[in-house]
Parts: sequence; structure tokens; C-alpha cells
Amino acid sequence: LNDIDSPETCSWDNGQGWSPIGNGSIKFTGYYDGQGHIISGLYINRNESYQGFFGWVKEGEVHDLGLVDVDITGGNARVGGLAGAASYNFNDAIIYGCFATGTVSGTGQQVGGLIGWDFRCQVTNCYADCEVSGSESIGGLIGLTTNNTYVRRSFSKGSVSGSIDIGGLIGSEYQAYTSDSYSMAEVFCGENYGGGLIGHLYYNNSINNCYALGHVSGDGQNKGGLIGANDY
Repeated sequence: LNDIDSPETCSWDNGQGWSPIGNGSIKFTGYYDGQGHIISGLYINRNESYQGFFGWVKEGEVHDLGLVDVDITGGNARVGGLAGAASYNFNDAIIYGCFATGTVSGTGQQVGGLIGWDFRCQVTNCYADCEVSGSESIGGLIGLTTNNTYVRRSFSKGSVSGSIDIGGLIGSEYQAYTSDSYSMAEVFCGENYGGGLIGHLYYNNSINNCYALGHVSGDGQNKGGLIGANDY
């Protein structure tokens, strides 16, 4: 493998750019080892869900891959710099040693600098330094984590903005586990539930050895330096 410079993707597919590996119908289920290499300048402009370098990683593994200066615009749900979604059926999906920098945005929910929606996926030693924006469940690293997802030794920088459930590291979390992680991202919450680390904890979550340093602002209610709201 070699580093890949991909600014020419902005002219692909009539200006829509890169077509993600995997989507809502056909998921990526394999093993991708980036071996520490970098893909730079990836461009996506598609008014569709499941947008990122990978559209949907299901029971697959992605290791040691960096995405630098991404410019990704997606549709209503599940948009991320690395993957729009990462999930399991019988075996956990695993994202290890990956990072993303640049700009990631969606028109709706579940947008993250690295992953948009994370369902029983192990995310370890990862980070994102992105400008992330959307409407609901928007996070500097992950938009929404659910159902026995583990986030370990990971962090976020950059900025995160949206309306509801906006977090520097994770937008919203449901039955998930976050440990030994932090956020330095600036957070803007327009309506409700904004947190420097996590915007909204919904049910039965575990947060250990985590912190946040970024400023939390906006007109929204229920804002906190660490957690916006906890509905345990």
C-alpha cells in the first residue's frame, strides 16, 4: 500500500465525488488494513445516507487508516469521515487506529468526524479533527453510539455544531461504553442537549476516565461542559 492523494475525486460521478465502499443495501464485511497510510483530499457531495470512505462497515474491520482533508457532504443520516455506519450482526465491527481530518456535514442526523452511526462496534485508538455539522446526534468523533459499542483511548478536536444532541466526542449514546477518551472540540448547540464530551446519554451507559476541554455554546438548553443530559 502507498499514500493516496485523491483531490481528483471532486470531478468524479458528475461532481458527486467518491462512491462509498458499502451502502445501505450492500455492506463492507471484509478486513481493511491501511498499514498506517493516508488518503488525502477525499471529496463526497451526495444527498444520500451512508456517506464516508466506507458507507457501511458490517462485521468488518478497518485498521490503521488515515483520511486527511476530507470534504464530505451527505444526506439525511449516517455520515462520517471514515464510515457512515459501523455495525454488527453476529460479530462486532472493529475500527482500530484510524483518524480523519477535514469537513464532514449532513442535512439530518447521525453525523460524526469519524463515524456517523456506531452499533455494537469497537472503536479504539482513533481520533478526528474535523468541522462537523448536521441536525441531530452530531459528534466530533461519532454521531450516535448504541447497543454495546465500546469507545476506548480515542479523542476529538475541531468543532461540532447542530440542533439536538451535540457532543464534542459523541453526539448521543445509548447502552454504550466510553473510556480513557477526551474531546477538545468546540461545541455549538442550537436547541437542546449539548456537551463538551457527550450531548445526550439515553440509557445504561458507562463513562470512565474521560474529560473535555472545548467551549460549549449556543442558544440550546441542557448544556454541560462534559454531558448535556443524562436520562439513565
